[in-house]
Amino acid sequence: MNIEEVKKLLQVGEEKNDKNYALYYLAIVTGMRQGELLGLQWRNLDLEKGIIKVVQNLKRLPNGKLVFGKPKTKTSIRSLTVGEDTIDVLKEQKVRITSEREDIKVKNLWKEMDMVFPSTIGTPIDPTNLLKKFRKLLKKAGLPRLRFHDLRHTSASLMLNNGVDVLVASRRLGHSKPSITLDVYGHLLNSVQDKVASKMDELVLK
Repeated sequence: MNIEEVKKLLQVGEEKNDKNYALYYLAIVTGMRQGELLGLQWRNLDLEKGIIKVVQNLKRLPNGKLVFGKPKTKTSIRSLTVGEDTIDVLKEQKVRITSEREDIKVKNLWKEMDMVFPSTIGTPIDPTNLLKKFRKLLKKAGLPRLRFHDLRHTSASLMLNNGVDVLVASRRLGHSKPSITLDVYGHLLNSVQDKVASKMDELVLK
């Protein structure tokens, strides 16, 4: 998605009080993988310093069971810094979860697993259910049909199209090498060539 589509998605999600608003927001601003987001626990966050530690992911076994596992690669284990707006979104998410947990209707069913993005009973969200809800929101926002993974691609494209260094973007995405980032997203760098050309003229001649 381009930035206008991102803003539309989040605007509609906020207006509809979408339960997964914070999840979509974090996916876009961090570029985290779906499994990393769904495996995120509050113990992995430092909201005072604005740091998220990616130390595990949620994956589905061949028998269909959802379990926590190690991230995709060694470099997938990483710390991400987030801004003040993201911290506010996460704090609001914590308030939402506390409210849901205390609700009489689910109190006896709630399974406390410290999830940042829990299901209605506190367990990790099933990726299949997440995709269904994500596509419903896309439809409400009048946006094209996408995979959840496309939020990660969106994050990468926003970074690279707005001057973020490839090495920085690569580390934020958790790629094992910057060359992987270049292989996947190198075509996006062509769109910033004009900016570079103008900047070089400015540096040399002014």
